[in-house]
Amino acid sequence: MDSQKIRTWLCGPMVAVTTPFKEDLSLDLEVLTTNIRFMIDRGVKTGNDTLPVGGAGGEHPGMNVEERMAVMTTAHEAANGEVPVLTSIQHTDTRVIVELAQ
Repeated sequence: MDSQKIRTWLCGPMVAVTTPFKEDLSLDLEVLTTNIRFMIDRGVKTGNDTLPVGGAGGEHPGMNVEERMAVMTTAHEAANGEVPVLTSIQHTDTRVIVELAQ
């Protein structure tokens, strides 16, 4: 993607999406999907907003790699190409960073 396309694709406010957890501290991916669709259905869209997920509330250190990947996958599927979804791939292990980036 060229830099001009990135500028038009990633513009506007970043609407932080908090990762929902159930009472037992497992991910609530159904609620995550509902929250993302709620935002999109009310106007969050490409060229207007961006959705950062999986760490917007500082929760990414509390999730393992599989959970972080599940949040990323669920968010991308829920957004359905209607709005850019970003996430943090920071980690202390370079191999994990590469895995998360893929």
